[in-house]
Amino acid sequence: MLARFTIAYELLGSAADAGDVLQRPAMADMAVEVGTYNAVPALLLRTADGRLDTVELIETSGDRVTGLYAIRNPDKLGTAEPTRALER
Repeated sequence: MLARFTIAYELLGSAADAGDVLQRPAMADMAVEVGTYNAVPALLLRTADGRLDTVELIETSGDRVTGLYAIRNPDKLGTAEPTRALER
């Protein structure tokens, strides 16, 4: 636990913020949907109020996953799109 606290403290800069982050269950209120980002398959993670929080890009080669990339910069999240069913 001390190592996790030290890392959180280094990233956030205060003991209070580090303690708050470590006490919250990670992703407890997140909704996940399948989508795309720059034509790459992705998982879109939304907060309980529907705000897009994270895009996880899934890089593939054939039938293998070759990379996972997270995008959390709010300026870059605007182009993520949920997958929509085709209607005829």
